[in-house]
Order: sequence, then structure tokens, then C-alpha cells
Amino acid sequence: MLNVSALIARMQDQVTSDQVFLGQCLEDYSEVVDICDDVADSLCPIFDKVLADSGEDGVRVLTNFTRREFDVLWEIVELPLKARWHDGRGSKSKTSPRDGLFMTLAVLKHYNSWEKQAMDFGFRAPTFQKLVQRVIDVVVPVFVAEFVKMPSMSELRANNGYFNL
Repeated sequence: MLNVSALIARMQDQVTSDQVFLGQCLEDYSEVVDICDDVADSLCPIFDKVLADSGEDGVRVLTNFTRREFDVLWEIVELPLKARWHDGRGSKSKTSPRDGLFMTLAVLKHYNSWEKQAMDFGFRAPTFQKLVQRVIDVVVPVFVAEFVKMPSMSELRANNGYFNL
């Protein structure tokens, strides 16, 4: 049999005990809590750092897209990219998918060696190359389906847009 009143009494005792423990921890470690509160947690640290350091112009200079345009692109590829981000064996990437897209667009805009690009973002070249390639493998089919419209032969004939030999 289940004694409901005893169960409720134990739960209330546990809540009281937890509150006392949290109060003691706050007294003992309040300096550490203050220091940790100053550190901002970010889901996209690379993208957020560029925004904080350079503002909206930093995003445009690095990717050739405004922040709004980047957000539109992100909304289009967010689900497929997040779904495939941690696929495969081995250690999982600590980089967010949004940061991955941002770095990929920067790589595609600026033609530099993998070593230079990786160093700019704080990665080793082989790791960075795999990250960018993973993003490209996922987003290209999505962007093609979203933005590329293949005309039909009847449309080409109507516009005199077919090739003559």
C-alpha cells in the first residue's frame, strides 16, 4: 500500500533540506557565482563574437550577407543541419550548426588556404575542412531545392531560350 501522507511529508522534508543546502552553497561560493554570472553563455559563440566585436557590418564583411539575410538562410537550413550535425562516429563537434554555416559562408567568400581560414576561427586545418565540408554536403541540396528553378522545355521554347546546333 502506498501511504500518500508519508510520501508528501518526505517530499516536503526533502524540499526544505534542498533549500538549506542551496543557501549554504550560496554563502560559501557566492564569489564564484558572481564571476560565472559575468561570463555570457552563448549557443553560437563565433557568430556572437563577430556581432559583439564588429556589429552587423562584421557579418556582412565576412559572409557578404547582412544579418537578416543570414537569418533567412539559417531558417531554411536549420532543421536539416541540426538533424545531421552529430551524425557519424567519433567525437562530436563542439561547434554549433549556426556557427558552422557562418564559417562556411566566410570560407566560400574569402579564397584562402585551409590553414589560414582554420587559424582565423581557432581550428586545426583538417578539422575545419571536415566541418565546412559537412555543412556544404547538407546545405547545398536544401539551397538548390529552395532557390534554383529549372525551366521546362516548353518555357524555354516560349522564351526562345533553347540552344540551336
